[in-house]
Amino acid sequence: MEQDRLAKLLKLEELGIRGYGNTMHCNTTFLTDNPEGLPQLNEIDDSHLRYRIAGRVVQINDMGGSKFIFIKRDNHISQVYVKKEVPEAFRIAQLIQLGDFIGANGPIFRTKRDKVALKVERLIFLTKALQGTGKILQDGNEIHDKELLYRHRYIDMIMNPDVIETFKKRSGIIRKIRNYLDGLGFIEVETRMLTHTNSGANAKPFVTHHNSLDQDLYLRIAPELDLKRLIVGGMDRIFEIGKNFRNEGVDRTHN
Repeated sequence: MEQDRLAKLLKLEELGIRGYGNTMHCNTTFLTDNPEGLPQLNEIDDSHLRYRIAGRVVQINDMGGSKFIFIKRDNHISQVYVKKEVPEAFRIAQLIQLGDFIGANGPIFRTKRDKVALKVERLIFLTKALQGTGKILQDGNEIHDKELLYRHRYIDMIMNPDVIETFKKRSGIIRKIRNYLDGLGFIEVETRMLTHTNSGANAKPFVTHHNSLDQDLYLRIAPELDLKRLIVGGMDRIFEIGKNFRNEGVDRTHN
């Protein structure tokens, strides 16, 4: 599969299109879901607004002389419509594969199925993906290898959009904790990750060696000793949100 994607990348470069490092300035992140009031495809004229949108290709519906390409950004999926009558865009569309990043420019319209789509007047290739992702919109493409999803979270995020919402909730929870403690007059601090001792708990630490100092150091297993030193120094209302490292049992439920 990777060889096929490399071949497509070479064909793009033969057309003078870079596979990486391209830029597009969008004026929207996703298309509206409401088709009400939108023109049909044959009703589009110069008076209609043009939109610039970009995202990851998650599905391609090939209809011979045209293609519907579904792109995903910020957990929203939009569809763009490319016709053979726009030769440069259609030539690029022929080389697009699932997982690639593209941009599209053009007006939006109401499809025959009463959906919203963008009629491509210009297609911009942004980034080539050398690893496939599967047809995300198709039923029956669930990945059952949970270990794979936890080892490669980006695959989990692509295939299961709810995972992104979990990350957003985590960020919101931490922000709320910070705001709450800040409102009570607490000061957030950051203590050492590398220490000369086991950091104030009984768990087995990870050990590393500092070459310049020629010293063995430990990844902290708890921040409590340094926090207590700050309290001794006069900072009596403090908190830290950080990582601890314990060299012991591990599974998916460890937080």
